[in-house]
Amino acid sequence: MRCASLRQRARVARALADRLVDSDVLIDSLRGFGDTGQRMVSASLRDTLFTTAINVFELERGARTAEEISEVRDLLDKVTVLELDRDSAREAASIDRELRAAGIRLDTRDTLIAGVARNHRMPLITRNSRHFDRIPGLVVEEL
Repeated sequence: MRCASLRQRARVARALADRLVDSDVLIDSLRGFGDTGQRMVSASLRDTLFTTAINVFELERGARTAEEISEVRDLLDKVTVLELDRDSAREAASIDRELRAAGIRLDTRDTLIAGVARNHRMPLITRNSRHFDRIPGLVVEEL
């Protein structure tokens, strides 16, 4: 993994503060792509990193070995997991109706993640902005 300067790490930690992190960014962190791992650690030290229970499912589902499962769980222990509660589920249903009315199809998991983010009024940090940028009222930031 490439080391980032303290200034870079602080900047990225601020950029991730109070944002919801999508599975692809978490996976990049696990795989050590770029300095994403350091960015995640820097931000998590300030207790400002969030993800969803749906992202937990996606990461756990993708882990194939005991070592990978352990790495996933260690990473997820460093972030705050937002649940798919009633209000977030209703928000996701609203998003689904909006998209279907516009003739847009989106994977159910992405719709649920967007529902949690929009319900909590949190920007979503992702590398798949094309999946989410069609959702009205959702702030999407590509890392």
